[in-house]
Amino acid sequence: MGSWKKLLQLLEDPAVVGELPETLLPALRAVAAQPEKYSRQEELVDKLVGQLVSFDLYAGVGCFCESASAADIQRTLQELDPSL
Repeated sequence: MGSWKKLLQLLEDPAVVGELPETLLPALRAVAAQPEKYSRQEELVDKLVGQLVSFDLYAGVGCFCESASAADIQRTLQELDPSL
């Protein structure tokens, strides 16, 4: 379960958490705390990890941006679980 371990590490990193909107943190922590619930959706968890690594508060402002935005992360969370 490497995806969840990486997700937990990212959520413990003050540099990552400090940049994220606080509204995303409860849902991200819920996913990280319940690997058994999301075990069949590991691809989406991998996607979420990638988005957290490439998160940029100003993503989408410039052209050809490779960064992930808060909206991208929120969409992935909704794909994982619409109740998040």
